[in-house]
Amino acid sequence: MSIPIGFVSGCIWGDDSSWKIQVLDLSAIEKGVLKRDERFGYIHAPDKLNLQDVIQVLPGTSMIDSDWPGTPPRWIAQVAVQKWFDLETGEEILWEHGEAKPAGDVHGKV
Repeated sequence: MSIPIGFVSGCIWGDDSSWKIQVLDLSAIEKGVLKRDERFGYIHAPDKLNLQDVIQVLPGTSMIDSDWPGTPPRWIAQVAVQKWFDLETGEEILWEHGEAKPAGDVHGKV
């Protein structure tokens, strides 16, 4: 079984504080077309792990049972992500562009 998908991680221009993960769509590579996107959102790759240790691709049948609503996914990406939390309150802390802020502070307000 093969899947025409690859992964890349690196820093994004203007935010070199952590490495982000992007997906490479290799389905049209024979035509010279390579697509890259952030289909998992803006996530941080964990520090001190290689990309091959961060992402595992599994057949959908390995995790999905017959109760799945609709058509089950053919492939599932298991992705290790890095998150930060206030140890006393449990509140998530977002680390973006080299700056920490409370996760509830989406628009500059808590």
